[in-house]
Amino acid sequence: MVVVTILMALMHPRPEKAFVVKPELMNQLKLYEAPPKPTQWGSPSDWMNWWPGFNIIIFIGIAIWLIWHFSTKGVELTLNVINFAFLGLGILFHWRPWSFLKATEDAGKAVWGIVIQFPFYAGIFGLFRFTELSVAFTNAFVAISTPQTFPLWIYWYGGLLNYLIPSGGGEWAVVAPYIVPAAKKLGVGMGTTIVTFAWSDMMTDMIQPFWAIAMLAVAKLHFRDIMGWLLMVFFVYWIITSLAFLFFIPNW
Repeated sequence: MVVVTILMALMHPRPEKAFVVKPELMNQLKLYEAPPKPTQWGSPSDWMNWWPGFNIIIFIGIAIWLIWHFSTKGVELTLNVINFAFLGLGILFHWRPWSFLKATEDAGKAVWGIVIQFPFYAGIFGLFRFTELSVAFTNAFVAISTPQTFPLWIYWYGGLLNYLIPSGGGEWAVVAPYIVPAAKKLGVGMGTTIVTFAWSDMMTDMIQPFWAIAMLAVAKLHFRDIMGWLLMVFFVYWIITSLAFLFFIPNW
């Protein structure tokens, strides 16, 4: 923490180059502006913004689950089922990703990204909770790890997964079914395992846009505007903490 604090102090720009959020911007949230349809695809993201296939694939998946739900449980309408159904209809009727994103950002303002991401985190959790993936991951971690290297592998893996599931509780719900059994098989204590996971959950927070969604909307910035600064801090932090988890963390 001392090294990172000093690094961030050294990185702080001079006052004339610092970006200061104007008070009047606090009452204005940047709304999503649909990109104009390009005459040619300049990058893969341009193509993905306009390809309706993503919307169709997601809707088909939601529709299959709804059919299974009602065919096995009858007309069981819960808040989750209703929200899931409307999510699928919204994705389908907007047809293209950029249209759906515009509508959700206009409606949700600074929290729209959070609202949209969490249903998909629940889906990822379900893949591990209700399939054999957790068993496969448990065996994989046991195969590549020793009691000494297990914390380091968990630290790296948790940091990578945190970039996809930036919710600490949601990530733990996904990884616990196979990390805990793997730790027990290797003789690694639960204290060590949980502390390692907690640190891994924080490792990639600085390069994950989830925490900055509201701030960037108020400041009218894009995540790429601050990514370079965050990467410098991340790499220094990652090297120091990786060495610590490999050589200095006790087994308890």
